[in-house]
This record gives sequence, C-alpha cells and structure tokens, in this order.
Amino acid sequence: PYRDAYQPGNLPFGMDIAMRNQVNFTEDNRILSEDITIVDPFHPLMDDVDPSAFSAINGGSHVALSGLDTAQVQGTQIPQVCGGRISDPTGTFHTLIRDNTYESQSLLSVCNRGAGGMIVTTIDVENPSVTQEFGGEQIPILSNLLDYRLTPYPSDFGIAGEGYDLTVNGQSPSIDSITGAYSTMYIKSNSELSFDYVTNVPGVFADWTLSSGNNDSVTGWDGAVIDAGEISHTQQTAPEIPTLGSFCVANTSSNTGCRIGAEWILTLYLHDDEGHTRITYIRLVTDDTLADEFRPLASASIISNPATSEFIALDGTKTVAGTDWPIYRVRLTETGDISLSFSAENSSDPDAPEGETGIELFEWKVFFDYPWDSQSPTLEGHEFQIPASATDEWTYTFRNLTSNPDGTLENEIRVELIVYDKAGKQSEKHRMYFIVVGEDFGDEPPLVQFTAPRPTDSQREDLVVVTG
Repeated sequence: PYRDAYQPGNLPFGMDIAMRNQVNFTEDNRILSEDITIVDPFHPLMDDVDPSAFSAINGGSHVALSGLDTAQVQGTQIPQVCGGRISDPTGTFHTLIRDNTYESQSLLSVCNRGAGGMIVTTIDVENPSVTQEFGGEQIPILSNLLDYRLTPYPSDFGIAGEGYDLTVNGQSPSIDSITGAYSTMYIKSNSELSFDYVTNVPGVFADWTLSSGNNDSVTGWDGAVIDAGEISHTQQTAPEIPTLGSFCVANTSSNTGCRIGAEWILTLYLHDDEGHTRITYIRLVTDDTLADEFRPLASASIISNPATSEFIALDGTKTVAGTDWPIYRVRLTETGDISLSFSAENSSDPDAPEGETGIELFEWKVFFDYPWDSQSPTLEGHEFQIPASATDEWTYTFRNLTSNPDGTLENEIRVELIVYDKAGKQSEKHRMYFIVVGEDFGDEPPLVQFTAPRPTDSQREDLVVVTG
C-alpha cells in the first residue's frame, strides 16, 4: 500500500497513502509502537485492545509501513468527504490511531458517509502476527473491524457548544474560537469539582481522562500521582450522576499545601453504542489568584473631614434597578469649590485569599458635572483609574452649581465606582449622587424686631424711630 501504487485515483476519494518502509543501518522510518498515539481508546473498534500489545506485533519490529495522509483539504478528498473531522460541526472523520512523527498520518480511521461509511487502516490486520481472533483480550483488531457497522450520525450530535456542552460545577466554560475547545480554566488549590455533559442525543455515555498539561506530575481521579504521558480514566454512563474530582498536587512550601501552577488536561470522549464520537478538552490550572468564581464587590463612602462636613448633607435616595443610592446636597465653600475624598477600602473579592481584598484596580467615573443653566450639557463623563497597590482613596473637586437659586431646577452629578479583581473581572457599579449649591444656600436673612419700644419710640415695618 504505497503512494506510487495508488496514485492517481486508484483509491476512493483520492486517499493518499504515505510509504514509510524505509529502513537501513542508519535510518528506520517505519511506524514503531513507541511512535504511535491512540487518539480514542474508548471507541468500539478499540474494545479489548491493550495498547502495550502493539509493541509485540510484527515480531516487535513495527506497527505499520505506511500512513493515511489526512492533511488533504479538497472537498473530494478525505477528510472533507466525511463532512470534515469530528471537531467540525458536521464532521464524521475520526482518527483512532496516528503517528507521532507525522501527526497527519493515520493508522486507523473511520468515516461515516451517507447510510454507511468506511474504515481505513494501514495496519496489516489480516496478518495473524498482528491481530488476534475474535474474543482475544490483547489486540483483536480484525474481529472488531469485521463486527463494526457504520451508520449515520444523529443529526443533533454536533460539536462542543452546539451538539453538547461540558459543564464544571453546573456551568459551561467559554469556548476558544480558535481551537474549538474550552478556554483554560483556573481553579483554586484543592478544588472539589463536578464534571458533567449536557446533550439531547439519547444513548450517549462519557469517558473522562486526566493527564499532565505541562509534563509535570499531577494527580488522577483517585488522587494517585500520574506522570507525564500517563492518563487517569473514569467512565460516566449517565449525565444524572456527575463525575467528581479533587485537584491538588502536594507541595509543603505552599500556604494551601498544593502546588500553584499545576496543570491538567481534562478530556471528554462522548460515544454512543454505534461509535458516533465527539471529543473535547479543557485545561485546568491551579491558581488561587486567577481562579475567579465570583465578581468583586464595589463599595464607596465619603471620608469624614471636619473641614467639609458642615457643607455636606444627605438629601434622600435614588432607586436604580431596585437599589437605593444616596443623594448628597453639597455647598460650595468661600473659595467657590469643595474637594471631597472618597474611600473604597470596603471593596472586596469573594475569591481572594484570606487576609487580602483581591482588588487590582479602582475605576472612578463622574457624569453630568455641568452648571444647571449650561447651554451645552454633555453626557460624556470623566474617568479616573487608580491601582489598588497605590491607594484605595480618591479626591474630587466640585465647582459647578447644579441647582438654580430657588432649587426648582437641578441636575444630579453621578459618581460611580467599579473595581477589578486580579483575574480582570469587574464589579457592578457603586453609585452616589450629588447636588451642588452655592455657599449661601439655605441661609435666611436675619429677622430684627423690637418687642417693647419706649413710648417716645416708634416702629413701622422695617423703619424704627428712636427719640431722645
């Protein structure tokens, strides 16, 4: 089965078979057992196949002398004639075993097309030294191939985010638009997580594997250490019973007792009894700072100052989306302005480690700060960003009168605080409102009255006549 013998057009759908039977004293280009990856060990074609048995086939010399090139892109070629790969929305082409040296070369693949499909393998499965008879418990590949029937995929069994969802603690993580897999998820040390899948396709069951995401040792489903290249497997037969996992790689130098930066690749294999398959994965990384389950909480208050306290008075509340926010009436000082200081010290992030606020940045915004009689009011606000490492305080100077002299026309200055945590999540807005009036606002003129004038004196309205 070499490329020269099958080109041009001697195989269905322009299949391109790459010859790998080059071997001499200095080179061995054959596909060896240590150079293959079993992409899907849970597919029905791999039933009872022991991965270690590949090292013994063909007398231990090799696994295959050729590979199917799956890098072709034309619509009349594999894998496009199969609707694309199983990572494509309607794809059915699925590589079960591939070469590591040339990852686009497949040793065993299936393609569902029309009412049936085809199985393509470059392994010499008819050779008795390669596969066992039916019932074999190490490598019964030939009997699995003969027993397998390809059928159309269920119409609604699409890719992640369309035909099914992976969930963590009941929530589906975001999907990376480039890889089509789920975005990296940061988790807290020693997290207890619940994994599940959601699909409307009946008869689907799940296989979950854990492996190292950065070649460092991690832990498996049972808590035992797994080294780079090893996997830990568990099966979930029904979505009603989630798969549970605990994630901690012991580290005595860490405050939590778990290594920060430990990485797992969690892979989800979904199959039905007919071998229809979808596969996705998510990278899990322990990082107590970036593991962000909750949004931060913003809280702001006016800092008490004896020099300005007499110029500030609470003047009711304003309800926005069911929340009452304070309205303050502020008098300008004799300098024609007033500076107020605010504190955000009570802002916090529920995800923060004990003893820390978890806040990275304070963002203050001011809207509608213009005179009440302005001919060109603006909706554009002013923004002030302050790193939490610098201070949690902020000062703003009010200068514009936002109320006419008799108080019948006024606009409210809105001050907002948004805080950002160390994972970049932002809080809801904390609001405060201010009405700015002149220095003499509320200052009534003095009332002068003589209550007991002498007989020789007289008073007529504001005119007092004193005789003598």
